[in-house]
Amino acid sequence: MGQLLVDEDLVPDRILTSSAVRAVATTELAAGEFEQHVDIEVTRELYLASPHTYVDVIEEMGHDAECLMVVGHNPGISALVTVLTGECEEMSTAALAAVELDLDDWAEIGSAGEATLAGFWRPKKLGPRED
Repeated sequence: MGQLLVDEDLVPDRILTSSAVRAVATTELAAGEFEQHVDIEVTRELYLASPHTYVDVIEEMGHDAECLMVVGHNPGISALVTVLTGECEEMSTAALAAVELDLDDWAEIGSAGEATLAGFWRPKKLGPRED
């Protein structure tokens, strides 16, 4: 999935991840594919968070990232994608949803209106990786 982020020109400037061991490990594996350093912020607040909590964390910790990646858990992360975009996609393990928002600051995410689901990928549907 890290290579997919590179290939799709979706490498984030900042990553917010749940403090769960599996979430941190997944984040570090993905970030290992990036050519540049990416700030990773680990927070317990994203562990089993509601969509509202995700929004609060993004508003507080998104800072000046132009492209922000959030790594979390179901059911909250799937519900967040639905709340933001109106699209109902199940965020299976290591799934990636690219959400486009029209805002100038992450503090506006709660009032940004509907966003666009610009892309959605599941690792099992990508096939084997060719090195």
